[in-house]
Amino acid sequence: MKKGFTLVELLAVIIILGVILVIAIPSFNNAIKESKIKLYKSINQMVVKSTKEYLTEYVYELPKEEGETIEVTTNDLISNGYLKEISNPTDKNDTCTGYVLITKLENNEYSYIPHINCEEDINNSTEDGLVLHYTFDDFQEPTENLLTDNGIINWSVGNLVSSVTIAAVIPNEKYIISSNNVNGTFRFYVPLIKLVSGETYTFSYKYKILTGTIFQMSDWNDYALQNIVNLDYGDYQFSSATGTSFCSSVYHFMDFFISENTQVEIWDVQLEKKDHCTPYINGSRTGIVKDYSINNNNSNLSLTNTPKWTYKEGIENGVYSFNGSNTYISLNNIDASQPYTVLLWAKANTVLIDGANPPTGLNRKTLIVGPGPVWNPGIWVTKDNLRIHCSNYHKDYHITWDDLGWHSVGQIYDGNDCYAIFDGNILQPYRTTVYNPPVTSTLLIGAETFVGSAANWNGLIDDVRIYSRTLSEKEIRNIYYSTR
Repeated sequence: MKKGFTLVELLAVIIILGVILVIAIPSFNNAIKESKIKLYKSINQMVVKSTKEYLTEYVYELPKEEGETIEVTTNDLISNGYLKEISNPTDKNDTCTGYVLITKLENNEYSYIPHINCEEDINNSTEDGLVLHYTFDDFQEPTENLLTDNGIINWSVGNLVSSVTIAAVIPNEKYIISSNNVNGTFRFYVPLIKLVSGETYTFSYKYKILTGTIFQMSDWNDYALQNIVNLDYGDYQFSSATGTSFCSSVYHFMDFFISENTQVEIWDVQLEKKDHCTPYINGSRTGIVKDYSINNNNSNLSLTNTPKWTYKEGIENGVYSFNGSNTYISLNNIDASQPYTVLLWAKANTVLIDGANPPTGLNRKTLIVGPGPVWNPGIWVTKDNLRIHCSNYHKDYHITWDDLGWHSVGQIYDGNDCYAIFDGNILQPYRTTVYNPPVTSTLLIGAETFVGSAANWNGLIDDVRIYSRTLSEKEIRNIYYSTR
């Protein structure tokens, strides 16, 4: 006679199945999310490829001036036979529409940025309400080479004066240092008149060994300038074919110890009043943050408060790194009285701190804000809290930001109410506090104030978008998947 399962055995089976589901469901959901991300990215790649083919034939439509932006719509591509209708990855009965923005860069190169919408019938950037789009992909960081007006630098040689000679290949720009039949040293130093004690400077140059050997390079600290910050070497690296780059904090002396019969070429020598080295410039370089929309809402960059432009951890293009102290990007002419959507990607350099209840300025970090006392719009985050300021109140939301990965953050104002966005989702607030701000037309990215604050962002920010309309949650998720 067959016996049935006992209650204990049934409970054991149920528990085992429950454990399997707990493990399997998150993995299954992650697999679905990753597949959607791949689908949206493949759509973008397909549309960009079709746009390039289209502009190969209609080359006269390409932007003529550097910095100029034009758009090509998916309707243009479809009607001219370069693209078929795009099926919505989440609804095969629906289609995707949109446009590609093409901007002329230097050296007759072009950027192609797709804006594909699979949720709404958006055919161009005007219908999309795209006010600005900062991709941060091109280097625009301003600087001043403090050595330009005083020649390259001052040179001297070590204790074996007769063993080292210096020849100018290009006066004040490129030199060759040669040793004769014995080992020797040569030394170059920054004129002290250029330096102010307590300020931060960096010194960089490129060198290439033509023959022989360099035993070592060393710094001789000028003790009158002990407060100058010491930095790591090698902010910029070059292949051996073109030379090697050297970047350090400023010391009074910099020595090369070279073997006999050695020749070393040195060029692109630069002294900057910055905490990091930037590419060489003979003189000074202004900088802007280029707006990759058709509106040219560019932002001028400050020489002293500009964040560091960098490549970081597999990011395909550039990002800006904010120091958590006094760096920011300012935006003008943004109308915060009308409906808008703000979206950006951010990555913290250090693990965020738990938020107090409510989160205080000591804990929260600023991603984007209209400077006080306006705070409209405004987005702050802690490890477990996201706060937005908008209209006549602020709202707090529970989030989990306990890693050093990238997160998508944003804010919506629909003309009456405000909503927070985190990783592609519109959140529900747990607290609303009423206040009465005026409207602002200036925004700061990465900082709470112009003068520095403990609440300023310490980390990376990328892909800032502002729309003059309220995006739906499906549209927000669409952008999240396609830009993640």
